Amino acid sequence: MTQEGFELRRHLSIAFILLLVAALIAACGSGGSGNSGSSGSSSSSSSSGGSGSSGGSGSGSPGGSGGGEKVTLQLAHFMGEEGARLWVEDFVKTFEEKYPNVSVEIIATSSDNYHTLLRTKIASDDAPDVMLLAFLGTSDRVYVDEGYVADLSDQPFIDRIIGIERHRIDGKIYGLPFDMNAYGVMYNKDLFAKAGITEVPRTYSAFMETLEKLQQAGITPISAGFKELNIIGSFLSVDLFNSAYSKNPNYLKEFEERTRKFADDQTMREALQRYVERFKYVQNDPFGTDRTTYANLVATGQAAMLLDGSWMIDAIKNINPDVNLGFFPFPYSENEADNLLPLGTGIGGWAVYEHSPNKEWAFKLLDTIATVEMGQSLQKNKKAVSVVKGLGESTDPTFRDINEYQAKDLVYDYTGAYTNFTAEYRTVFQQQLTTLLMDPKHDVDAVLKQLDAEFDRIHDMG
Repeated sequence: MTQEGFELRRHLSIAFILLLVAALIAACGSGGSGNSGSSGSSSSSSSSGGSGSSGGSGSGSPGGSGGGEKVTLQLAHFMGEEGARLWVEDFVKTFEEKYPNVSVEIIATSSDNYHTLLRTKIASDDAPDVMLLAFLGTSDRVYVDEGYVADLSDQPFIDRIIGIERHRIDGKIYGLPFDMNAYGVMYNKDLFAKAGITEVPRTYSAFMETLEKLQQAGITPISAGFKELNIIGSFLSVDLFNSAYSKNPNYLKEFEERTRKFADDQTMREALQRYVERFKYVQNDPFGTDRTTYANLVATGQAAMLLDGSWMIDAIKNINPDVNLGFFPFPYSENEADNLLPLGTGIGGWAVYEHSPNKEWAFKLLDTIATVEMGQSLQKNKKAVSVVKGLGESTDPTFRDINEYQAKDLVYDYTGAYTNFTAEYRTVFQQQLTTLLMDPKHDVDAVLKQLDAEFDRIHDMG
């Protein structure tokens, strides 16, 4: 071989070795940073755990708790009460400790803005991996119909939930329920005593007499937080749960289907008349009162009652843990036997985004939520009744009032009832409730007529 040939061969060999080394370095580095997928953050979000990109299809196996590529899950909810958020933070922390290669970004916003946020994120291919959808049987059903939520039916944690069969939609489970709620009246027992009221009202006329006694004693009878549309709805719902849903679980659905007309419906007419009557007993500026102030008025003894769901117990007690708070069903009827305590769950709960690249990790997060440990955390922090099996009763004294109604068989289970209008129907209904209260004449018949016209329009467009 010539000298020139030998030198050429030597250079080629060196080049080959350098290429091989470069390839080996690239191969070793490819599993390190984990940057696949996208997790864009929201301005309304708060983060728990470390930062990191949302994992794509190569985001590691959820089978173990060890290393692997860093994964970030997004979890979205609309719960505003401090205790509820403490519970969320607790189960997220527990999950992250068990799976240190996974962090959870918590996205929390108000209930009024929540679905706009979800829709925006879904449209921009940045949907949360886990999202709270409390009404999959009614107003949130669209997420099922459009294929956005995963079927949870075969997940092992489903068997740990009390009464899970009532949560099926077309035979499948799409949301993990976590607590039971009562609808009715939360009241400051010390203010009742101050006004000389020795027992809770069990009929509608007794309820109105209670309002009068409180007012005559210089006490604001009812707190109203009507700056939030959902609370305007709850102010009526405490009545409808007993006067309508207990007798016909599809009552609201029939209005949407237009087989029931507002102007012809005496149940709705009478409920709205009672709605207007108790509105006279709320504090000044109810439409300028936000959720926090709404709870604060009862917590600090500035108002005697709050008409809503039992999740507000948490909001009130986080402001004043020592408040002497009780609970009773809203007595819409003159017949005591009609005035039961509505206690149940909406069909829904924590849902998993069907197209999430981290779906198996999201299932693992739900598995953590559905443990006895996290059920106990819910009852301690959120001050609610967990639906996880094997926990027993809540120790919170306000929930003992609810337990007493259960013991006396004065409750009914509303699980599965159609308790919320869907989408545009809900918005129109809440707007008309606002109109009714703000109108000095409080013309119920005019609002019923307008509701029929608006519901016809929406129905015809659909």
